[in-house]
Amino acid sequence: MAKFGEAGSPMELSTVVCSCANKLWALAEHKMLLEDLTDIFSSVLQRAEQGHLTPGIITIGILVTSSYRTSLGNVTNKKKVCSSVLIICTPVNFTNLYHQFYNLFLQSVFPCWLRVLSQSLPLSSNFPPEEGKVGSLYEDIYNAGRDTLFNLDTLRQLCEDRPTDQSTALFNCLQKACSSSSEFQAVLSIMPKIFLSFVQAVKRHRGTVFSQTSKAIGAGLNDEVNTASMRFLVNCEVVIASVGESGEMRTEVWDARLRLLESVFEEKLFNTQQDAFEALGTIVLDIIGVLEHSWKGRSVQ
Repeated sequence: MAKFGEAGSPMELSTVVCSCANKLWALAEHKMLLEDLTDIFSSVLQRAEQGHLTPGIITIGILVTSSYRTSLGNVTNKKKVCSSVLIICTPVNFTNLYHQFYNLFLQSVFPCWLRVLSQSLPLSSNFPPEEGKVGSLYEDIYNAGRDTLFNLDTLRQLCEDRPTDQSTALFNCLQKACSSSSEFQAVLSIMPKIFLSFVQAVKRHRGTVFSQTSKAIGAGLNDEVNTASMRFLVNCEVVIASVGESGEMRTEVWDARLRLLESVFEEKLFNTQQDAFEALGTIVLDIIGVLEHSWKGRSVQ
């Protein structure tokens, strides 16, 4: 994958490689460690970012991404250990190993994942028929990142009342991306979808994520889900606010906020609890400020 597109390595080569991969991949994928699949997945992202998506590369990308997600699922179910070193898999060892992998993913793969998914084609939900496989690849790419970011162990960390190194790592990376001229637009475009994926993941695993809390029954469990989701929303707003609202990014900033609020409404996250009011307070005040400024501007005219 890394050689496609280089001088002396024509893109047509991907057709030949694709033919071989279709025959050999099913035998090889079970012998690959998660780290190996991550490296190949990263190469797929690089080809997608560069626009080098021939039919052969698209097919290879779908194979690689599917295998990555399967391997990731096995690791998170403790059926495999994402390490090339033989160890005894105790709960502590597993947790530490996955945290290391998670941090490595955020540092080395996540920025490119953001940029790829910020492109207009991947974010469209209506792909032309001839671009169906391209759409499938981008959807698989997003789902691979989503599965990595919101692994069950990571969800527990993100739902903690108090911040931890693991729960803040994602938002630290997003804020770092906002400081890059090539990535801050990617953050704004993908943030609402990341938020919705978090909410859906927490709802799906709420019984396990909140099993240790005293409120983890009935309506109390739903309150825990809503509180965790609104806390995640606050962190999203902090990242968006770091972009600023001046110049050409003003529209993109408010579009991201609007899409976040739409998810809050559609997922029925808001209630009259104090935590929810505090979570939305900053955004609401900003909205009022913008409307007031706009109204004064029209009055002057």
